[in-house]
Amino acid sequence: MFTLTEKGNMTDEMRTKIVAMLEVDKEFRDYSIEVKPVDAIAFAQFSVKAGQPDEMLFKLLTVLEANIPQANRGEGHPKTGRSTHAYRLGRQVGKRVLFLELHKTDYPSDLDLPALLEQLSLFAKEYGALCEASGDQHGWAVEFLWV
Repeated sequence: MFTLTEKGNMTDEMRTKIVAMLEVDKEFRDYSIEVKPVDAIAFAQFSVKAGQPDEMLFKLLTVLEANIPQANRGEGHPKTGRSTHAYRLGRQVGKRVLFLELHKTDYPSDLDLPALLEQLSLFAKEYGALCEASGDQHGWAVEFLWV
């Protein structure tokens, strides 16, 4: 991990965004902000829980990113091979919460969703979060909550 004063891989715009997110996180017990995966991971590097870095959030985001497939909308489509999901990161009644939405059209039709959701649930448990998933013909929503 690095500090916000170190350049690292952060652009000035990203640093400004993370500082603003950290301020919101300190001030509000109930909020959520939609963020790209890279911003969620950067936030988690600087987020503090009980005076210590929030390592569980950082570790969960890192393992999620390693295991969520890249979009596959067909050869030549601009979103193919990229992450198309976003997170909603925040707090509910002061507890850390992370929401993930996966849109069905972004992934191969043979994606084994039950296996992926089971894997996400195991990761959540490993990093101290409760996990609840729901879905329909359009996609799936996964909520991670630290209590």
